[in-house]
Amino acid sequence: MMNHMHDGCAPDRHRDAILAGETGITTPVPNLRVEGAPRPVVTVTGFTLVPEVIERSHQVPVIVLVGAPLQSGVADLRSRLTALAESAGLRWILGILDPDKDPHAAMQFRPRQLPSVFAVAAGTTVAVFEPGLARRDLGDWVEEVLRSTSGRLRGLSPTTPEPPSPPR
Repeated sequence: MMNHMHDGCAPDRHRDAILAGETGITTPVPNLRVEGAPRPVVTVTGFTLVPEVIERSHQVPVIVLVGAPLQSGVADLRSRLTALAESAGLRWILGILDPDKDPHAAMQFRPRQLPSVFAVAAGTTVAVFEPGLARRDLGDWVEEVLRSTSGRLRGLSPTTPEPPSPPR
């Protein structure tokens, strides 16, 4: 009989993160903290949901687009939200969550339809933009979220370095 090492079949998020090449994950997911310079646009997965959305939302609102790239309207929403986030000066962060790649993370938002856009502040959803039902401009909706959360969040640390400028 051959003796060989075999990974257990039970799910292990920490091991799976290492095998998937997720950088910076050295502790179990519940102990992650927001580290490094904030970026205007982040990818949200089950591994990054806590640090990039829940914890960061105690500093600034995090707007999360939940929708698969091939769904109708997602490409346009992503493009519009990315442009808004990159021009917002880190007053808010955009998170992109693909429910096909990480259905468990998407279910945390309990979307009624896909795509949907969620505003998270202080660790909880404070507003939802449903493109098929909305009769208002996406930019106006984001500004309304910023007004409603103004003064309630800590803001980004003054010692947090700005994200690097793109090369020219």
